[in-house]
This record gives sequence, C-alpha cells and structure tokens, in this order.
Amino acid sequence: MNNPEIKKIMILAVSFLSGMCIFLTVLLYILLNDGVTFITGVDNSTVLVCAAIGISCMPAGLFIYRNLVEKSRVQQDPDERLRALRTAIIIRSAIWEAGVLINCIALIMNHSWISLIVSGAIILEFLVFFPTPVRIQSELDTKY
Repeated sequence: MNNPEIKKIMILAVSFLSGMCIFLTVLLYILLNDGVTFITGVDNSTVLVCAAIGISCMPAGLFIYRNLVEKSRVQQDPDERLRALRTAIIIRSAIWEAGVLINCIALIMNHSWISLIVSGAIILEFLVFFPTPVRIQSELDTKY
C-alpha cells in the first residue's frame, strides 16, 4: 500500500483532474462575470461536433485503458506492471482531458449548455474511475 509507484499514479490522476476542474471553473467564472447568457438550443454545428468528440472520448479512453491493462498483466515483474498501468492511466486521462478542453473551447465560442454538460460528464466519469490504491491492486491482481 505504501508503494511509491501507487503514490505517483494517484498524484498524476489528481493533477489531471485538478487541471480540468480548475480550467472549467475559471472559464465559468469569467463567462458568468461578463454576463454571458447560455444558449439552450443548437444554432451552430460546432457545438454538436465538439460534443460528439467529447462523448466519443469517454469510451475511447476506457477502451484504450483496458487494452493497455490487459497487456500489462502479461509482465511478470510487479514494478513493470505498475509502470504500464501508470502509462495506461496517463493516456486515458489525456484522452478525457482533451474532450473536456475541446468542449471548454466550444463553450467559449458558442456559450452553449451542451458543451458544459459534456465537460461535466467527462469529469464525472473521471471521478468514477479515479485510481485508488485498492482499484490499482485489483487492476493488476497484485498485493503490496
């Protein structure tokens, strides 16, 4: 449980999550301070394209993560497994962060609720799949 690799994985996950949350919070603060009214309808195809990219990032991140975790289970050394899992978490988090950032840019450009909802859904998915020490151990079938 006190493995430094597990701590590194959790620090990376917190940094990805905090980056997404801080960027979205600052963006919302700026938009609400400027008195921007959010659009409920879809007037621009950019909103739909960005929402589709964000929504497709959600299962894509999980799919790539699962494939990388399955490949890491073949390795015999537990430290190599943890490094491979760390790589998988970084890639999954980067894919999800890209979806959030694309929708944040769409929110800046179009002021649509759809972009905000998709960004929030991706952040919620990140929280659901946050790598805790117990989850990391069960993913790798190892005991530390």
